[in-house]
Amino acid sequence: MDDEALKKLFPGLRDDELQTARENLDAYLELAWEIYEDMKAGAGDIDPDPGAL
Repeated sequence: MDDEALKKLFPGLRDDELQTARENLDAYLELAWEIYEDMKAGAGDIDPDPGAL
């Protein structure tokens, strides 16, 4: 996600707060991807539908 998109989502944040939001989002997405990869490796084919879990 680019900086302009973050500014639109969080228009009241200062630049340092936007940087923190970007870092948090990046960390969250990295963790979510790691969890997905771990589940995929352990369960073979998984259904990406969250309701299926």
